[in-house]
Amino acid sequence: MRPGPSMDAIPLRNRIVTVVSATLGAQVVVSSASALLPTIAPKVAASLQVSPALVGYYVTLIYASAMVTSLFSGNLVRRWGAGRAAQVALAVVAVGSLLSAIPSLPAMALGALVLGSSYGLITPASSHLLARFGSAGSINFIFSVKQTGVPVGGMVAGASAPAIALALGWQTAFGVAAAAALVAMVLLEPLHRSWDTDRNPGIGLLQNPFSALVLAHGIPVLRWLMIITTAYVVVQVCLTTFVVTALVTEGGFSLLEAGAVFSVMQLGGGVGRLAWGWVADSLGNGIAVLGIIGVLMAAAGLGTASITPDWSKPAIYGLFAVYGATAIGWNGVFHAVLARHSPAGQVSALSGASLFYSSVGILLGVPAFTALHHVLGNYGRLFGLMALVACAGIAASWLACKNLAVAAHSNPP
Repeated sequence: MRPGPSMDAIPLRNRIVTVVSATLGAQVVVSSASALLPTIAPKVAASLQVSPALVGYYVTLIYASAMVTSLFSGNLVRRWGAGRAAQVALAVVAVGSLLSAIPSLPAMALGALVLGSSYGLITPASSHLLARFGSAGSINFIFSVKQTGVPVGGMVAGASAPAIALALGWQTAFGVAAAAALVAMVLLEPLHRSWDTDRNPGIGLLQNPFSALVLAHGIPVLRWLMIITTAYVVVQVCLTTFVVTALVTEGGFSLLEAGAVFSVMQLGGGVGRLAWGWVADSLGNGIAVLGIIGVLMAAAGLGTASITPDWSKPAIYGLFAVYGATAIGWNGVFHAVLARHSPAGQVSALSGASLFYSSVGILLGVPAFTALHHVLGNYGRLFGLMALVACAGIAASWLACKNLAVAAHSNPP
């Protein structure tokens, strides 16, 4: 059999199309597996005879594991190569999904930890590839296309998992997720050799895992970016974790109807990521766009808090589509801005650092959301309180823009 053309022989346009398509597909698989339990939480909770609100702790375990993995992901990507690291992440998704299919709280907790380690690896690997093969003029849009994998994955989970759970049992939904991960891992095999020509097998895995955090703290604009991701991801994960349970237990929606709202919300996030990426490239100021997104995110949160029984279902669909476009739509622009301001060769490491900060926010925010629900007894008010969290990201965006303006004035070209 004749060997296929190397990556260097492929025209640049086709090369980035290949990289974006592959990283997008991998992200869809990882994200759908991580979003699966929140979409069928009422069904799983009934089977295990526990409260559906416990899904918050499952998500917390995912991000606790992602936080730890993110500290090592930069070195793993550079040692193995980004393509091989993405394959490892997909294999880990399969294992975590199978563990989560076991109807036992300890097994599902272990499954969450395994799934989280894949989440901590896939984003730095993808960021490394996109920064390496992408062009500066369209970097926001390129990252946004890849990051649509997160809401698309959630949309896939929301559209399919409830139906699978009702027809074949909730364990089958996790089995399907495991099979999809293994298929995606095999599909990446022909690509990783040409992608991983820059890998460095001599990089030690036991290097200081906190070096990327120190680097991020030492560069002012990166410091503000870490605050932005910490704030916005809390809003995003609390929304995606609890919206189905809220609609079923308080909104009078069936599980299938709530799954449809979840999918519409994720669709809004996917469209938002593409639109915000285009806006950021057009304006040439991704950080300012992150601030605009935060303002609209806070407004959508306050709108959710004002929902009453008089609201029509189409109005609720529309509101959550807007909420998704902002609370789920910011990530592509964020990762592009992070790559743009990262020192040479440090994109994957700083992407891992951003995941660490995000995970810290989730580890604090999701349990707090769960605990506050026990106190307030109403999800709508809690979604409204997320507007305050979004305001922290808005403030950090403004301070980052101010810092860059001062730096540009002090160091004119």
